Amino acid sequence: GPARDLAAVAERVRVAHGEEVADDPRFTHVILSGSALSIVDDHGFVPGLEATVRDAHARGAPIMGICYGSQMIARALLGRHHVRRNPAGLEVGWLATVCVSDEGGWFEGLPSPFRTWHYHRDEVCDLPRDFTVLASTAKCATQAWWSAERRLFGTQFHPEMDAEEGNAIFRLDRAKLARDGVDAEALIADTRDDGARTVIERFLLRRW
Repeated sequence: GPARDLAAVAERVRVAHGEEVADDPRFTHVILSGSALSIVDDHGFVPGLEATVRDAHARGAPIMGICYGSQMIARALLGRHHVRRNPAGLEVGWLATVCVSDEGGWFEGLPSPFRTWHYHRDEVCDLPRDFTVLASTAKCATQAWWSAERRLFGTQFHPEMDAEEGNAIFRLDRAKLARDGVDAEALIADTRDDGARTVIERFLLRRW
């Protein structure tokens, strides 16, 4: 895709592993990734990460969040009452995700529903009026959202996961999934990746 032709430099910071993070004006975009941790818990790195999100947002940097990262954007910029444990419980697998708005063209070219990788218990909720919900699943109404005005975009699903990487995690978590009554091999047998990772390129290439 075109994003691969960009002369881009990325820096990864693993805040949950104790690495310190601060906003840097050299970075044009910020992407917050997923985590096995819960957004409703107050881990030691959270205040610093929230401050980094607020600083990047204040200078107008576009910010994308994936799963925990999406929830962190909501918690940092809107308040913790905009994130919660999903009352429907664990949502996991290569699941059908329905595009509910074509605003912004985020899912142009993908089927609706499109299948992509999910593994979460928490969610973003009660977004303000200047946010648009873009995609939903049966268990989670806010699977993707954005605010053009605020230069923010988030997905509850994991667009970055391909079949190999996603299924490797299911195999690694086989026992943990079994405790929730989920058969990892059944998830793997139902693999279908419709290429939702295109949204990451669209985030990086969008003229905000």
